[in-house]
Amino acid sequence: MNSTTLTHFHTLDPQHALDDLDLALESLDKERCTGRILALNSLENRVYLVELEDGSEVVTKFYRPSRWSLEQIAEEHDFIKLLNDNEIPAVGPLRAKSSGQSIFKTRDGILLSVFPKVQGRLTDELSLAQAKVLGRYLARLHRLGETFPLQHRPSLDLSTFGDDSLDELEASGLAKGPNAERYLAMADQFLDLADPILLNRRSQTVHGDCHVGNILWQGEAPFLIDFDDLTSCLPAQDIWLIAPGRDTESLKLRDAVLDGYAEFGNFDMRELECVEALRGLRMIHYLAWIARRWSDPIFPATFARFGSEEFWQEETQALMESMEILSTGSF
Repeated sequence: MNSTTLTHFHTLDPQHALDDLDLALESLDKERCTGRILALNSLENRVYLVELEDGSEVVTKFYRPSRWSLEQIAEEHDFIKLLNDNEIPAVGPLRAKSSGQSIFKTRDGILLSVFPKVQGRLTDELSLAQAKVLGRYLARLHRLGETFPLQHRPSLDLSTFGDDSLDELEASGLAKGPNAERYLAMADQFLDLADPILLNRRSQTVHGDCHVGNILWQGEAPFLIDFDDLTSCLPAQDIWLIAPGRDTESLKLRDAVLDGYAEFGNFDMRELECVEALRGLRMIHYLAWIARRWSDPIFPATFARFGSEEFWQEETQALMESMEILSTGSF
């Protein structure tokens, strides 16, 4: 990765974003920007809502350098197109009419894409009816995922989210102190417990980050957004993130998802045994992600408690809860 490109990404401001976006809009046969631009909430990438001269609005995403290659982003875009072609409401990038191009490069080497603005609302809590609707769409998404094996993106498994994440966390130098050492030791034990549970499980293309914050609602109709974490994993990864809790209400919500899923697909209920293993992997990977991005000024400002003794104590307790479930088999 060119360090200059990463520096430009860290210091990207609205004016430079507008200048770069106009070049992409020209290729997309879109009107130019008016100058009205709003930074949207995103830590991994830089995302802006931009007004065009015809009064419409678009969302532009500047991809973090070194995160995904051109081929990996194109693979994501092609899968979203497959979903749209099969009438699954997923928000994909705009494409140039002549070439079909959906990924552009700024003068500083940053990759970017332009997305239509989709009207909708986010919800923190799903109703049982909404969960059932989502289950139907997830079943259809997973059926298509079986026909679309990923060639360029890494899988979500014990190696990538577990071993690699722990290695990164230790190498970062940010996991210091007694509680951090205890966490790292506990994480090693967790991976030993999770290994036989995840061993030889099937893997296919899934959304990868299908939580309620990545679902827009138009009435009772959902739109799936942000396929940035598209990956190969068990279909259970998308199921548990919709209803991530362990309480009775969350389990009812998960049952509603599975009820809807059964109308369009066959979910292997044995995969529910893997939920706590997947939960723990996500927690470990999340910490490694923060450590990996620590040189980006946004991250120390956002995660001010990261690395404190209290922080590592809380993370250790959260991991222990998953370990207890794995060790007792009370899925």
